[in-house]
Amino acid sequence: MKNERSDLQSLLKQYQSSHLNPINSLIHKICVPLILFSGGGGFYYLSILKINFAICFFLLIDFYYFKLSKKLGLVMLTILVFFFFMYIFLDNLMGTSMMWIYLFIFLASWIGQFIGHHIEGKRPSFLEDLRFLLIGPLWVVNSFVKK
Repeated sequence: MKNERSDLQSLLKQYQSSHLNPINSLIHKICVPLILFSGGGGFYYLSILKINFAICFFLLIDFYYFKLSKKLGLVMLTILVFFFFMYIFLDNLMGTSMMWIYLFIFLASWIGQFIGHHIEGKRPSFLEDLRFLLIGPLWVVNSFVKK
């Protein structure tokens, strides 16, 4: 257990080191959840044999989160379930596919993050290690859970 905890703390610390500028940090605390939400929203419209890809995507990443931290894994599971119900709600509310809106949010949020890294003067962490694509959401959640 100690090893898992120290691995999580090490990953969060590495991620934090590329997000020290307050503007970049704020941009990421807005854009990272939007990327996760809109990415899952895109997967929501994909399915094979009635198996929804958003559910598969969320289960896979939350398995990784639970491996790193049961507490944060549970928080993330709650958020991911909320996201899934939001997809259903928004789909019913709009009466049409939200796919293009999710795509716009996804691209705009990535652009925002690259602007943040330009301000920071550091490359995005995921360019060094793809795990940081999954650590970003945990970093955001952890920043709020710590408070």
